[in-house]
Amino acid sequence: MLAFLGVGTLAVLALAVCFPEQLELRLHGGPPPPVATTAQPVPNASALSPARTPPATISPEPAAVVLRLTDLPDGYRVLKAGPPVFDTAAGGSPPDGWDVVFAPDGGRRTEYLLVESAVAVYADVATAEAALEGENTAERAAHAIQSPPIPGLASRQAVWIEPAPDRPGYGIVRITWQELNVVGQVGALGPIGWSEPQQTGTLAMAQQRRISTTI
Repeated sequence: MLAFLGVGTLAVLALAVCFPEQLELRLHGGPPPPVATTAQPVPNASALSPARTPPATISPEPAAVVLRLTDLPDGYRVLKAGPPVFDTAAGGSPPDGWDVVFAPDGGRRTEYLLVESAVAVYADVATAEAALEGENTAERAAHAIQSPPIPGLASRQAVWIEPAPDRPGYGIVRITWQELNVVGQVGALGPIGWSEPQQTGTLAMAQQRRISTTI
C-alpha cells in the first residue's frame, strides 16, 4: 500500500510550535435542425435526460487543485511547494501529488502559524481508500483526537486535532478526504478554539471544489 504521509509532513508543524525560530529551516455553429410538422411520439424521461455515468477515476493536475494564496487571508506567503512524501516500503511507484506550505509573511501576525495543503492522485479508488485508512491509523498512533466530519466536504473524510506539546490552546487541525481516486488534505497549526475545526474546514472545502470540477 502507498500511504499518503500528510501526518509525517505535518509533524514539522508540531515542531514549529515549540521551536518557531526553526520554521524557515524546517520548512507552491450551424443552423438549428428542422422542426417536424407531423405528430411525433413523446420520448420518455430517460430518453430526454440520459443518466450520466460517473467516472471511475479522475486525473486532476495536482499543483492546480491545492490551496492558493488567494484562498487564505492576507498576510501569508508560500514557504515551500513540491511533490509530497509517500511511503513506498511496500513497493510500487508513488502517485502524482503536490504539497504546499504557507507561513506568515515577514513576521506579520496571522491566526495560523502554518497552513499546509496537499493532494495525491492514485491509480484507482481502492488504493485511495487504503491511503485514507492509513492516515487514520497514523493519527491514532499519534494520539490525535478525532472530530466530527465537515458538512458537505466528502462522504469519506477524517478530521483530527493533535494538541501541541508544551503550548496550551494550540494544535494541528488535519482534515483528509477522498474523492474517487484522489486524496486531499489540509492542515493548519494555530489556536484551537470554538471555531475549529470548522474554520480549517472552509479551506478544505475550497480545495475540494477544485478537485470536484475535474469530475
